Amino acid sequence: MEEFNLKSLKNKKHQHYVPQFYLDYWVEPNGVDVKSKIEGSIPQYTKYTSVDVAAGNYFYKIEVDDVVWDMLSYRFLEESKTDVFIKKTMDGLHLLKITDDVATKGIGVVNPDEIALKNVRGILRHFNKHYLEDEYGKIEKVISAELNRFVESQKSESFVPPTAATFKNILVFYSFQLFRTRERMDAISSEISQMILSRGDSNIVLTLSQKETVMKCMLYIFSYQFAVLLGKVGCTVNILKNNTALNYITTDCPAVYFDKARHGLKESIGILPLSPKLLINLIIPGYDKKGPGRLEVRNETDEELVKKTNELIERHSHNFVYTKIL
Repeated sequence: MEEFNLKSLKNKKHQHYVPQFYLDYWVEPNGVDVKSKIEGSIPQYTKYTSVDVAAGNYFYKIEVDDVVWDMLSYRFLEESKTDVFIKKTMDGLHLLKITDDVATKGIGVVNPDEIALKNVRGILRHFNKHYLEDEYGKIEKVISAELNRFVESQKSESFVPPTAATFKNILVFYSFQLFRTRERMDAISSEISQMILSRGDSNIVLTLSQKETVMKCMLYIFSYQFAVLLGKVGCTVNILKNNTALNYITTDCPAVYFDKARHGLKESIGILPLSPKLLINLIIPGYDKKGPGRLEVRNETDEELVKKTNELIERHSHNFVYTKIL
């Protein structure tokens, strides 16, 4: 059996939990000022590239064994029967599980070829590191094409109206950004101290690696489900066009969500700085409602309000705050 050349596989070590295309709105062309909240780190410095901004080494690495697969299957298999996105995601994860069965556990291997199995294990390690990263990348490619066009169009002094595609892609971007950050992972990990899989009379306590894999996969699917939900409930997307001398800042968890029940609000609210001169304000009337959404663009000329908005954005940062250098 001819060995597959592992060097031909494209490796991406820096995996972003805030997309590069988005960060570049702040980084280009003069760099971004980074303020760190991590104790013991350099408190403030400048970055001239987004390569390692809001990124972690193999941040989306997963390992799908039979325990992880059973946990995800229990949660999503029924939904995958009627939803193309979830089915495609589960099919990809199942392929990783089957490969792990063969290459790691030797299941179904009659006459083992250790050289061939070693090669397969190398391929599996690569796809464990890149499966979710690649899936996020496919979504970012679609979103960035529309959002780059819209952000560029809003630099004009004349009014350029958003389109239905703008509305849809904003909802998708907000939803995926809300669930994918290091802050969200840390929060859920602290809330769920232990995961247990019940198989017949036995209970299996998931290892830390298994638990993290389950959470990463669940958050990916939840992002999609939340985007679908937002598209159905008649939410309003207000885009504020910042006409002041002050830029909007952004952070390592830029999508902020205020639940109406938890915060005593009439409606749930989401905010997301889209660029230094654009802010998304999402108003969600209720998840039990149905109806068409609305997208509006209006000018923001109150610098004090922009300042207060930045203070709100910074309060909800995790470790880093990013300010565009003029």
